[in-house]
Amino acid sequence: MILPTRENYSISDILKSIKQSSANKAIPVIKQKSPKLLSRMETGLARPRYRFWQDGGGYDRNLWTRDAICSEIEYIHDNPVRKGLVDTAIEWEWSSAREWLLGEKGPIPLDLKAMEEV
Repeated sequence: MILPTRENYSISDILKSIKQSSANKAIPVIKQKSPKLLSRMETGLARPRYRFWQDGGGYDRNLWTRDAICSEIEYIHDNPVRKGLVDTAIEWEWSSAREWLLGEKGPIPLDLKAMEEV
């Protein structure tokens, strides 16, 4: 994920917000549709708690040039290809690759105007 930021921001607050909200939405769906998967996500605490995200704070860095941003976008788009989930990035349903490469709207709109400012 690539996020434009302002001067004063906390990456840990941003990640916490993204991870908590997505996990809180995903876990009930997993409970309903794939309880076997949910049992593999248990943390072993006294009450059932589930780990949706891997341990660790993630990997973040600042990107200052258009070339660096484009390179990271291409890397992200190729993740499902590297994992063997699809043959090309535009085949991945949840990717922004179709919008980035073909101009077709995807599941999450891109802020292409932000790229013009770099």
